[in-house]
Amino acid sequence: MPEASLASQEWKVPTRAIFNASDVHKFSTSRTYADYLGFVRKCGEAVKAKGISSGQYPVSPAVEKIEKMLGEMEGWVAEYPPLKQPMRFGNKAFCSWHSRLVSEAPRMMAALLPKELAEAGAVRELLPYLCSSFGHEQRIDYGTGHETQFAVWLCCLVKIGVMAEEDLPALVLRCFMGYLRVMRLLHKSYVLEPAGSHGVWGLDDYHCLPFVWGAAQLIDHASLTPLSVTNEETLVEFSDDWMYIGALKFAWDLKSGAPFAECCPMLNDISALPSWKKLCILLCVVYSGMLKLYEGEVLQKLPVVQHFLFGSLLPATWQQPGSAEAHKPPPIPPPASPGFDPYIDAQAPWAGEQAELQELELPASATGSEALAHMAQTMRLGPAVGGTSGGPGAPKVDHTRDELGTVPEQKEGGGGGTGKAS
Repeated sequence: MPEASLASQEWKVPTRAIFNASDVHKFSTSRTYADYLGFVRKCGEAVKAKGISSGQYPVSPAVEKIEKMLGEMEGWVAEYPPLKQPMRFGNKAFCSWHSRLVSEAPRMMAALLPKELAEAGAVRELLPYLCSSFGHEQRIDYGTGHETQFAVWLCCLVKIGVMAEEDLPALVLRCFMGYLRVMRLLHKSYVLEPAGSHGVWGLDDYHCLPFVWGAAQLIDHASLTPLSVTNEETLVEFSDDWMYIGALKFAWDLKSGAPFAECCPMLNDISALPSWKKLCILLCVVYSGMLKLYEGEVLQKLPVVQHFLFGSLLPATWQQPGSAEAHKPPPIPPPASPGFDPYIDAQAPWAGEQAELQELELPASATGSEALAHMAQTMRLGPAVGGTSGGPGAPKVDHTRDELGTVPEQKEGGGGGTGKAS
């Protein structure tokens, strides 16, 4: 979008527009969905084989400003130390930290945006995405819905030209990693409760995107071996440079004392591969499967995506008067884990030789969790302790609970969720 047109456009405070299964289907076949998922995929392509400290990507002034913002947020934790209270989850000092975020965010946003966009009203559209990215201030919880809000905020910054396409590697490896550092400090300091936790990734109760983009990073890596990811020294050495390894280390740190195979079953399966060649092929499938999983378990799950916010940059096109989408008859609600992929080819462009990938016989219609389970079975690794995610012996998943910890209403045309956007 040219800046000239942006300065005169009608900015709006983003609101919810997904209330039932029919809305989820409309969203999943909309241009807004394609735009956002296309952004996620482009980010994965941009970080292929790039370490965080590699220096193989430019760092623009906008990226540096975002890093400074996140560093300031990180510093607030020392100003609001955890309260002494009996708890398993949710230290109430987080409420003070979050209040500080809400009060300081307008100033931060105004400093980040070009003056003409800030004065025209862009701040009020972008603020809700940023402020809802760090967890819920009352429930003191955090989940993939909050993580998605931050990614949507980054997507909007690209759409309005604050960052260009050449900034995508730094956007992931500097901005998103800075966000993860803030979130990990918040988790450790305030013990945020997992929002709607069901452990579908077998890795982490809170995040999904670090595994999507981290899998892309590791494709064609020359030195990391399959078995090495289970080694504590390797985790420490490589976690700062490779997002996938860092996410694994954080998950293992949170579940200290648990056997590797129990707290990280999918990575345990990968570590059993006999050669790097197999792992290289497998990581292509992991990346493909992670994209599918992110769609099926985040973007196409009503309990999570009902909190997605829509404004002028990412509009709810099916609600716009006169639009073709608005006049479509309500579709038959999709299954719980839809396998369709209307805009994004599931196979990454660097997925290696087609013949080798066909050896894995990954069904084109497989959902993310099915793809990962199929992957392990095809490689003859056998299920991890407790069963691979989605496979035999896996714990039953309650997908009816949303990120508020409540069962959402799913009445046609009515409010499908409760509370504010996560």
